[in-house]
Amino acid sequence: MAKKARGNRREESYVNKYTAIQALHHNDNYSISLLCECAGIARSAYYKWTQRVPTKRQLENNEILKEISALHEKGQANFGYRKMKIHLNHKYNKQFNHKRIYRLMKLASLQSEGNNAFLKSPTDNLNDE
Repeated sequence: MAKKARGNRREESYVNKYTAIQALHHNDNYSISLLCECAGIARSAYYKWTQRVPTKRQLENNEILKEISALHEKGQANFGYRKMKIHLNHKYNKQFNHKRIYRLMKLASLQSEGNNAFLKSPTDNLNDE
């Protein structure tokens, strides 16, 4: 049995179409109905997309992402998603899932710089000789 496909993938491809339609309409004055027909989407769906309001979850994700970025800039770049989750849970007095923090850090291209103490072990010196 095949795995369930997430709806987000399909939405992301439509968002690219919507932004392209918006750009072509504003920059080159093409008609929206013609652009929607070429893109294979309904004109009503495009107008609904232009009137969208961010959900509570999206607003919360943006707030979490700002906090993660601020911590990363402030010198806590050695925080991975696990330590970041502990810090955010403590700060907001709420339980965030580690997968959510991992996904947000991945979206922002933030990685832990890690600890360089484990890069070379003492036994590596014996093998070199």
